[in-house]
Amino acid sequence: MNKYLIGLIVVLLILVIVGGVVYRTGRWSVEQAKYVKIRTEGRFEFRQYPTLRWVTAPMQSETGTPFRKLFAYITGENQQSQKIAMTTPVWMQKNDGESLMAFGVAEAIQTTEIPSPRAVDVKVVMIPGGTFAVYSDQGIDMTSESLVEELKKELRSLNYVFEERPIYAFYDPPWIPRWLSRKEILWRVIETPKNE
Repeated sequence: MNKYLIGLIVVLLILVIVGGVVYRTGRWSVEQAKYVKIRTEGRFEFRQYPTLRWVTAPMQSETGTPFRKLFAYITGENQQSQKIAMTTPVWMQKNDGESLMAFGVAEAIQTTEIPSPRAVDVKVVMIPGGTFAVYSDQGIDMTSESLVEELKKELRSLNYVFEERPIYAFYDPPWIPRWLSRKEILWRVIETPKNE
């Protein structure tokens, strides 16, 4: 067999294996938070989200990283020793100076069946549904303060009243290349323009 053909087969096999790993560990293989797209305006997509069920952990903690705590919770470190499915995105938000990381609770789990956390700083919270203005992009620092201020200015120019604190959504694990990873910034819309 021709050595070039063997080389091509090896390269194709490697690509298939790498593609399989990326697919199995990326956002394509897990449940995503549900929403309904309402419209697009400027750089924003406006979405209607139902109530979001989050399990949160503080970003600053003496007892471990928030991701590790939340991952422990979904893999059975809870009062019911119940494993629950990973979902996407991983959410982050700053509330009154405290930054939180959150995992969404899978839709198949009824609200009354959500396991109680064992760790004292892990909490189950409900985020009320509503309309959100969403900015999506890839390959940039979504937590850039200058970008956030620029987007808030644009949202104001479109005559929306919104909650000032954004929510950040990260859909992919850290090993997905930055230029392929999906990231979003969301603002809860309080009031839409009068002509709506």
